[in-house]
Amino acid sequence: MKISSLPSRAAVVAAFLFVFNLNLFATTEENQSIQYSMSSTIASKYLSPGMGVNLHDKTVIQSDISASWKNFTAFVWASHDMEGKFGDSFGDEVDYGLTWSDSGFSAGVIYFDEPNTTLSGMGFGANDIVYAFTGYIHDVGVAKLSAIWENYHVPFGGNYRGGNLFSLGVGKSLQLCSAVSLSLKTEMSYGVGPFGTTAGLFNRNSV
Repeated sequence: MKISSLPSRAAVVAAFLFVFNLNLFATTEENQSIQYSMSSTIASKYLSPGMGVNLHDKTVIQSDISASWKNFTAFVWASHDMEGKFGDSFGDEVDYGLTWSDSGFSAGVIYFDEPNTTLSGMGFGANDIVYAFTGYIHDVGVAKLSAIWENYHVPFGGNYRGGNLFSLGVGKSLQLCSAVSLSLKTEMSYGVGPFGTTAGLFNRNSV
């Protein structure tokens, strides 16, 4: 299954893939309920957030646009390899997500539209991933405790493996000065090895 011509997607991607390393943020007036944000950055390589898996070893530009209303956030995120055309490497990706959070609880679903390099381009089909999660974070004063369930589903087959991950973690945020903060987190995770992770029990750390 593949959609080879998606002009609307190209228009969306072109709107927020900026040439320069920008960091933009815009919101509506405080008395309005919807908030919008945009950001864009250049990275030396594409690392999977939260896992550190090296998905692409060349320079990429990564941008997103989101809209938040009450406890819900909808977003589109894109990564583009700065070499070659869009869709011909695993540095290219478009994600569509919807998340919810309230009182420490959170849940969401994200569709990872991955490049189908064997068919020369992007399109809903092989290599795509449907990611769902639900979790809870509890503040105990000196740290934050977390529990999360994650599911990776590969509906059309491809290079990735699907499955579940269950994680328990502890994190701490330190305010180094008025403009700089440091966040530390360690998790013990168990899963079947989805999306390049180790099968069985393993540790994940982030700074």
